[in-house]
Amino acid sequence: MRRVSVWKVRPGREPTVNARPMRQRWRRARSVAANAKGKHIKPADDRPGGSEQTNLTDPDSGLMRKSNHHEYRQSYNARAVVDAEGSQLVPGARLGGNASDANELVADIDSVPEQLGQPDTVLADNGYAHQSEVEALEGRGMDVLVATGAQGRQRRYDFRPPRPARVPARTPGEWLQAMTDKLNTEAGRATYRLRQQTVEPVFGLIKNVMGFTRFTLRGRAKVEAEWQIVCLAYNCKRLHRLMQLAPGQGQPQNAPRTSLVWLYKAPEAANPAPRPNIYREVSRNEQSPR
Repeated sequence: MRRVSVWKVRPGREPTVNARPMRQRWRRARSVAANAKGKHIKPADDRPGGSEQTNLTDPDSGLMRKSNHHEYRQSYNARAVVDAEGSQLVPGARLGGNASDANELVADIDSVPEQLGQPDTVLADNGYAHQSEVEALEGRGMDVLVATGAQGRQRRYDFRPPRPARVPARTPGEWLQAMTDKLNTEAGRATYRLRQQTVEPVFGLIKNVMGFTRFTLRGRAKVEAEWQIVCLAYNCKRLHRLMQLAPGQGQPQNAPRTSLVWLYKAPEAANPAPRPNIYREVSRNEQSPR
């Protein structure tokens, strides 16, 4: 005689062979499906867990890091618009609580006062590479050059043997490919090269010469006001230096004149031909106080 195990057999159904192990397997499968991600997502708990943390000192700041080789810190994203025409002044500055710069290009350009007009050319690093932001500035008549890769680390003279061609992991968008082709031209490389030699010295002077490496206030409104004061102090320092290089102040006759010195120190001269204004957007993470 064959032994049959029955586990809660429903009325109208015949007993099933080995029903108990099947029932256990069904229960385990249902438990795994209930805990799996997908349609059966567990709703979020309103109460924070034991391992969750928040910044009670400055909740407006965010966790950021300079690169993949640096640690995370509570920081603000301080941005500055620098004149690459030769004066290296900061006509506009903004502050953000997000490490990403993808949606900040138009807002950073709008931080420049209307009295100064809009720039003809905008230079930005690859963090600002966003199609809608670039198209919005191009719609205003600006020539935008945004890095699409490591343009700043390209070798001017490369004597290494050429590498074999690689198939790209994904096909870039049309606007991204068009921007890459634009930067690979001789005029594009010459113009984009101004980004490094005009903006990096500004942040180097602010940090190393002026000694500003950390915000001392808390709250986004106060920290943004502090960043504006720092940029104003830098402009005063830079303006004083430009005044010393003005004609008649010890500058050699063949030295180039910036448009700002020409405007303020040589009013008797004829109006010079307009020179293109080139602004560059840059973002740096400034550490907030602990």
